[in-house]
Amino acid sequence: MHYTLEEFAAMTQQEFSFVYLTTTGCNVCKVLAPQLEAMARKFPGATFHRIELDDNPQAKSVFMAFAIPTLVVYSNGQELLRVARHIDLLDAEQKLTRYYQMIF
Repeated sequence: MHYTLEEFAAMTQQEFSFVYLTTTGCNVCKVLAPQLEAMARKFPGATFHRIELDDNPQAKSVFMAFAIPTLVVYSNGQELLRVARHIDLLDAEQKLTRYYQMIF
């Protein structure tokens, strides 16, 4: 799916938004995607956006993705969490739970 710059900006402005940047050739990305989607479902109102950089090369600069996979979580325009390459799912979920409890 191709996204516009306006759609990228809208992703960052949502209430609790997971933005997952991948490439089609990344096997680690394929394994992590369903786990991250499941994590996002644990937070009421959260959205999950998977962006294939092969189809959306401009997303690299918009989201400052220098390694793949990259997960960035936003809340109302504020970046809450950024993890890349080696993503510790348990640590990420614990941090996001704290942020979510403070915000909501």
